[in-house]
Amino acid sequence: MVYRLVGGLSLKDSAAADGLSFETKRAQLKSVLAKLGCAGQVDLVRLVMSQMTGRLPAEPTLAARGGDDAVAGFAAAHLPACRYYRAPLATGRTARVLEIGPLNGRPILLLHGMLFPTILHAGAEALEQQGLRLVTPVRAGYLETGPAGFDDADGHIDEVLADYAAFIERFLAEPVILVGSSLGISYGARLARRRPDLVAGLVMAGGNAFQQGGRKSAHMDAFFTGLRDLVIRPGWARRLAWQFARNCANARIAHRIMSRVFHAWEPDQAALSIPSGETGFEWFRDIFVASTPGLAEDYREGFSTWRHVLADVKAPAAIIHGANDPLTDLETMRDLGRALDLRMTHVVEDGGHLIVATHPHEVWRAVSAAAARF
Repeated sequence: MVYRLVGGLSLKDSAAADGLSFETKRAQLKSVLAKLGCAGQVDLVRLVMSQMTGRLPAEPTLAARGGDDAVAGFAAAHLPACRYYRAPLATGRTARVLEIGPLNGRPILLLHGMLFPTILHAGAEALEQQGLRLVTPVRAGYLETGPAGFDDADGHIDEVLADYAAFIERFLAEPVILVGSSLGISYGARLARRRPDLVAGLVMAGGNAFQQGGRKSAHMDAFFTGLRDLVIRPGWARRLAWQFARNCANARIAHRIMSRVFHAWEPDQAALSIPSGETGFEWFRDIFVASTPGLAEDYREGFSTWRHVLADVKAPAAIIHGANDPLTDLETMRDLGRALDLRMTHVVEDGGHLIVATHPHEVWRAVSAAAARF
């Protein structure tokens, strides 16, 4: 019945095609809408089409040669200003890369967290002004079209780091500035420690230290405590994936979730509303329902001991943080910097957690200044 609706048949025509009464079809539709959390037929069709995005041909300028690609479909729908390409790596895998900024600009490698589309959506003009080309290899586990695996695999981080290193060696051919955003900082720290020959410097922008206490609200403490308790238990990936699929497959529900998480700072909420579709949160739904393995690994990595890895990083490092970050308060990041003999390079005084999206001109100007010092 769902695919008949997507194909353009009315409910009456669908009933006739199946030899059923119109009332039976209405009952089936009501059941489907309840199960999928949709408000009506239009919402249902939009949801189904979004799930098919990665399997349909993308726009010619974004299509990957030789096959389907969920990243190309996502970029075409939500990030039209980005350039997209596939890059074969010496590891035998293929990097799926989003780029924004001047083609001849200095390459900056973004090690992304789960909300990276907000960064790419907001940064084009600021990157152009600073002469920076932001290169974002989309990590394994994100926007995958194939069957999702939820094994608690310990080799995921090693695979990701090997792909980053292979990409830098082949396509950038010189040590590069790494910008770690939110949970992406952990990957930046590990890459800088493992391959110092490829890293000119590490910038931590909008870090998430997962601390307890501090100035976070009771809601945020409960949120992170629950996540930490979840990921340290056996079978965490399956449970987390189930929760994502259950709660994020509807744009309106996703909107409510993120509004609750970022309720403490209004500019962060506004940055999440990338214009698309009816709610502005279709991008959030599209990325979450196709990225549960990557998101699950991010949470496990975020609650690991990655902060201690920074002590072994030989490359110069800098911290850029929002004074009103609702996830990790400024003093926590100052303490981290002092412990590692790093100074707070730049504070975005009226910034929250998503400073790279809400204050792109200020952040990329600070990144450019840090790169010059490096």
